[in-house]
Amino acid sequence: MNMFKNLLQIFSTSSGFPISVIDQDGQILMSVNRVDETPFYKVSDVDSFQKEIINTGQLISKSTIFSWSEETLNLKFILSPVISSTKANYILVAGPFLEGNKGSNLVDLSITSINQEEKTELVNKIDSISFVIKSFEENEKQAQVQRKVIDILTHLRQSKGNLSENDHFLSHLFTQILQLNRIDFIGLSEKIDHAKFMIKAVQGQSIEKLKGNTFYIGEGLLGKAVVMGEKMFLSDMGLTNRSDFFQQFHLYPNQLFIFPIKKNGIVEGLMFGGTTEDRMISQELLDILQFIVCLYSERKASDEALQQEKQLQLAFYGLLDLLEVALHTDDVKNIMYKVLDFCQNINNHNFSSFTVENGETISRGALNDPLLEEHKKVCHELISEGSNLQQLKRINEQSMVFHQPIYVEKNCIGILTVEIKDRKKYEEVSMSLHIIARLLSRCIKIEQNNDEELLDNNHLETINLLHSSLEELNKQNYLNTLEAMKMVRQLSQSLSIPETSVEQLMNACKVMTYRLEFLKSKLKNSKVLHLLEKCMDVSTKQVNTSIEVKMITFIYQTIVKRIDKNLALSFLDDEMKMAIQQVSPDLEARMGVNHLSNLKQVGEMELADEQQINDLVDIKSVILELKLTSREKEILFLILEGLNNQEVGSYLNISVHTVKNHITNIFKKLNVTDRVQAMAKIYRIKYGME
Repeated sequence: MNMFKNLLQIFSTSSGFPISVIDQDGQILMSVNRVDETPFYKVSDVDSFQKEIINTGQLISKSTIFSWSEETLNLKFILSPVISSTKANYILVAGPFLEGNKGSNLVDLSITSINQEEKTELVNKIDSISFVIKSFEENEKQAQVQRKVIDILTHLRQSKGNLSENDHFLSHLFTQILQLNRIDFIGLSEKIDHAKFMIKAVQGQSIEKLKGNTFYIGEGLLGKAVVMGEKMFLSDMGLTNRSDFFQQFHLYPNQLFIFPIKKNGIVEGLMFGGTTEDRMISQELLDILQFIVCLYSERKASDEALQQEKQLQLAFYGLLDLLEVALHTDDVKNIMYKVLDFCQNINNHNFSSFTVENGETISRGALNDPLLEEHKKVCHELISEGSNLQQLKRINEQSMVFHQPIYVEKNCIGILTVEIKDRKKYEEVSMSLHIIARLLSRCIKIEQNNDEELLDNNHLETINLLHSSLEELNKQNYLNTLEAMKMVRQLSQSLSIPETSVEQLMNACKVMTYRLEFLKSKLKNSKVLHLLEKCMDVSTKQVNTSIEVKMITFIYQTIVKRIDKNLALSFLDDEMKMAIQQVSPDLEARMGVNHLSNLKQVGEMELADEQQINDLVDIKSVILELKLTSREKEILFLILEGLNNQEVGSYLNISVHTVKNHITNIFKKLNVTDRVQAMAKIYRIKYGME
């Protein structure tokens, strides 16, 4: 402003004319070399004079001579508009002066008279001053725009959180854009459904009524912009039907721009704005706005991706917690809590509820009485009335509600209800609930059988230990078990026995030469024991038994008990008899009397042998618990049985040198120096002394 004043001062001094600057509202911004205190020398009605100047200034585009009659004087002024956009922002007023030769003015010697040549020169000078001021103004405005753009970009970069969900951010962003003083209004719309958009944020003149309103794809200019997916700019709209959508909210844009906000090539929103007055939006401003929209789109996509990653991480860890609880507890309530924790992660803490078949209900998230009542109604229909529905969905304007039943062996044991307000997550949540349903179904089923499976695993170790011990203590019985196992494998293939049943039959063969009373003390409540009880106690007259029981009974009777062949076959059906004849044609020869004389009946096994087996099993159990390798455990057991290094090497088919190395490592780990100390340590561990 000081530069303007100095420039005007120089011109006024050199020309001898007062000069003033007024704005469009008639305010005098600057005045130099006044003749008196009045703003315009010799003008009596200043208000009327200023109004006329303003009206004239709106009509001219270059310096013009302005006449004003004041009593006997015909005063002349030079008006020069400083134009920005389509309207004059300032008007320079130089004068007054009178037309004529110098000294020809005899009415008022205080007013300068100029001839035509001097007047032309004066007008040219005023034009030059106007151009300089205009150039400076444009440069200053351009600098302001650049500073504002930098502020906007900095704000975009430094803002935290999800931009589209931050109303304060959008308000601040729009305020900064409007402060560029190039547009009158601006707004943002976002997709809320696959075919529906809502105007989420607005700012500017006469636009507040637009906020919260919706439009469909193809509806009005905004809907058309969604379909086209390209930027749009319209001018001279006036009252044409092109702006019908805006006019219904009493907004009458003259110029309008629309920029699509895309994600993966699909329009997810629009940023729009424009002017309501008759002034142009420069291409430079449109380029700046498009750049801001692109940056906003990228930042929004980045925020959403980051938010999605965080939600996936929460869901992942929530699922791990759910898995851990479901696999390690049989308390349904604990599982319910973890399921709801997981649901809270995927539905942004909206309403979720879980009810089990005993009627107990747990709810989380925002309280919603109508939804809770709906949940209870669905529970009654699915649990009480026995419906087999897989998943029930209900959609309203604000959200979607999922009712997910949990089935275990076709019985509905609970209902999970989840409310989702983010429409983009509907498919993802539906799939997640299906996964939870299958997971819970399997986990609860696993829990029901978990103790039994753990027990069977422990029994399997005992069975294998008893079988290996039998090889050392009763070679003939050990060979009988191998023969029985061979027959099980052959018969199972011939009769198409399931592999799980074959495994049980094989385990039964390993210990079938032991007395039943002894096995009851070692294999309590095991499936193998139940199978052996049936085969040892079953009457040959019983026929309504499973094929597995018939098979193991026949093998036990013929290989272990060595009873008459015809008696053993009497309770078998024709299919099994044929299978036995095919896999064991020499059965009768193997059941001969001579072979019987070489065997002991299992029922006649001496008590001393069983005590020996118990001791052997206990020692092996201790060795198995030691922190040794599998090979070291084998060697330790053999040397404690009295084998020397050479015998151990031959038995295991390894060199004596390797045996010695293993023994050295064993003694170091046991902190002993010889075999005697090793034996003593094993027995101390056995009797709880270490």
